[in-house]
Amino acid sequence: MDIDAKEMLCETRPTAEVDATSRFRRACRGGAPGAVTNRAHLAVAAGLVGCAVLWLAGCATQPQSASDSSGWMLPGPGGGPKATVMSAPAVDTAVEDRILALDPEHITEHDVRTTLELGPSPQIILLHGGVYGTNLLMRSFARFLIGMGYPEAKIRDPSDGAYSQSPYGDSARLAGEIAWYYEHDGVRPMIVGHSQGGIQAVKVLYELNGAFSKELAVWNPITDVAENRTTIVDPLTEAQRPVAGISLAYVSVVGAGGVALAAPAHWGMAPRLHTIPNTVEDFTGFSIDNDPIAWTFPGPDGASLFHHNGTAEVRNVALP
Repeated sequence: MDIDAKEMLCETRPTAEVDATSRFRRACRGGAPGAVTNRAHLAVAAGLVGCAVLWLAGCATQPQSASDSSGWMLPGPGGGPKATVMSAPAVDTAVEDRILALDPEHITEHDVRTTLELGPSPQIILLHGGVYGTNLLMRSFARFLIGMGYPEAKIRDPSDGAYSQSPYGDSARLAGEIAWYYEHDGVRPMIVGHSQGGIQAVKVLYELNGAFSKELAVWNPITDVAENRTTIVDPLTEAQRPVAGISLAYVSVVGAGGVALAAPAHWGMAPRLHTIPNTVEDFTGFSIDNDPIAWTFPGPDGASLFHHNGTAEVRNVALP
């Protein structure tokens, strides 16, 4: 891996001004990442930028078991028995301090394997594009993250072991999965979407915002079936809360829009795609100059392609 990709793995970390426990919890509730350098290979680093955010801004108070930080066990050959939720002991204060002491601009594989994997491991949900073969791009990216030391089972779909999901799936189902992961892991997942998958990622944010339905069923990603409930127990407050209204810490999209909006599944996203709702704290939209598929071109419009309609921190990164 080149040095620049390593340096762009993380954006920021919370300041350490209070005791270890409150520092860790504040980090879990979200911190604003800094600016992203505009470089050609940011197309590969799009999701890596979010890795630091999901470590430090996507977590609550319960990590995976230290004996197996990978979290969910994947199905065996031929399907096999499904995995169950692992126990989640309290995070050791020394681990908190080691995570918060990392320099986000200089993360290495060694840091991931010896420090970050000891803490909470949020699920990374990858959404590939709609054209045949784009799933291979996301598979390559997933393997890159795994090669950096990120737990493989926190990237692959626990129901079938796939590295990424189709952009044509039910967005309400994916919103229900996010709620399930948050409740069971104690940490909020992250989404990285490419092309049609980027549109799907923003559509999920609108699902969580209640734009299409005020009630969303919790969806179990291991058994791949809906549960007979529309609320979860919030792992931070231990209070019941509806699926609608849950927010993500970080979402990143690459090359979303343009021709991809012609798909019937995403017709309703044309007026919504570039306006990011409050159901994500930090959003990064990557575009490519002169992209005939996503219809992005050089100039001020491309530099401000995505914007928020409330509190989301939105960044636009134009790639050459």
